[in-house]
Amino acid sequence: MNRLSDFFKSSRSQKRLHLTGIDPCCHDAKQIGDVALKAARGGTDGFLLGGSDGVSSFMVEQFAGAMAKALKAEFSDAARPPIILFPSSAETGLAKSADGVLFLSVLNSSDVRFIVREQMKAAPFLARAGLEAAGCAMILMEPGGTVGRVTRADLLRAEDVKSAMGYAATAQAFGFGLCYINAGSGSEKPVSPKVIKAVSETVDIPLIIGGGLVDAEKVRAAMEAGADIVVTGSAVERTNDIESAVKALTDVAHSFSPKGA
Repeated sequence: MNRLSDFFKSSRSQKRLHLTGIDPCCHDAKQIGDVALKAARGGTDGFLLGGSDGVSSFMVEQFAGAMAKALKAEFSDAARPPIILFPSSAETGLAKSADGVLFLSVLNSSDVRFIVREQMKAAPFLARAGLEAAGCAMILMEPGGTVGRVTRADLLRAEDVKSAMGYAATAQAFGFGLCYINAGSGSEKPVSPKVIKAVSETVDIPLIIGGGLVDAEKVRAAMEAGADIVVTGSAVERTNDIESAVKALTDVAHSFSPKGA
């Protein structure tokens, strides 16, 4: 049950990581196994499965099952990219076909439900579902996208370095194993390199960056600034050549040495 913890820690010691975001509302359930397989062949290190709006527990279980079946047919257990749930509620955080769950607390939400109450509902059932939880503090930046709207986040301004550092330091002090700074899926403006650099120099837990990383240039900028892990979703939503599109991003992410190496 330590696979997920070791996986995220490896971003600081072995190689920086690329995760492919899979929103069930943006894909055909009949094709998702093939999508996952092509992304894995392109070098993605893992999958974040979920979404902020319109996703049901049935959809998450259906997608996780199809993805797991396709990946297990080609990859050994040791080499298979993990399927990690990215929940919007207690229901979408439980799917037995997944490997684990990014157990999120949105620190700058104005609604206690997204800080701790949805998590409280799901936590007692994680072990029964065979899911390892990776405690992760999320900080939402402008423009925030759907996740910012749904979680009622008090979005940080794009250049608000001081607040981002404060929230990240708070996450580490609370004992979170991960910090995720997110500008929102499909954002036209990714997290500022100034913010990434400042936070990276403030905390020593793995730093995940997502939102608006639509091409290799933006992934490179995030990695140069200090991201340990990047999340991209558009690469598998807007192309017919998924393997090549993902490879262009993973080649960049993997070209950076981990900070602890």
